[in-house]
Amino acid sequence: MLLILVLAGVPGPDPLTLQACINMGRTLHYEVRSEKPVDWNSWREIRAVEALMNLRFTWTCEELSLGNPYREETVVRKTPTEPPVQHQGFTKVRDDEWNAELVFQFCWWLSRRLPDATIKLSDEGDYVLLGRVLFRGGRLETDDDAMARQIKHLEKHGLLAKYLPRIEEARVKAKRGIFFASVPASDYAERPEIKALNIPTDELATLTLHELSARFAFPWETEHLDEAAT
Repeated sequence: MLLILVLAGVPGPDPLTLQACINMGRTLHYEVRSEKPVDWNSWREIRAVEALMNLRFTWTCEELSLGNPYREETVVRKTPTEPPVQHQGFTKVRDDEWNAELVFQFCWWLSRRLPDATIKLSDEGDYVLLGRVLFRGGRLETDDDAMARQIKHLEKHGLLAKYLPRIEEARVKAKRGIFFASVPASDYAERPEIKALNIPTDELATLTLHELSARFAFPWETEHLDEAAT
């Protein structure tokens, strides 16, 4: 049964922390691209999951914030070959890779809840190894069009030789199914939600953030919303 949430009164970052985030704005951007608008039932569930993620996890900068649907006359088609953007949002995370992993988990679920849509995630930092990743029906893919544009841009400005080895290394990892940096979970051992798992210190030291996230029951599981994607 879907949990209907009252969003008012949910605490967020304190004003001083928020101002620091605005001034140090490493951001993750996400989009829902689809030829058809997201239906009302799906959108209601997405908003509930977003609110639960924001409530149950520690966000040190900004929380999840997927924008409301565009009106039909304002839907954005960024390129002729890609589906139009129906929703877009962003979360400033600064240097918080646990928050980056939570954004990834949310986008991954979105792609399962909306199997006909393409979810695009881009990272101004280093957690997403190639900077961008696509999600389709729960599958992760490289954003080859965006990568081609980036390489052309680097070549134009004489920077390709500097960055190409790193790009090629990330491409090799992506072919092996590795799209994200390996960040030790122990770096975030003091987060309340992580402490609540009571994982022994020596075991936590062996886990990455991505591996750690598998230990959590996310809202789509606790509220039985994954079933909607099947």
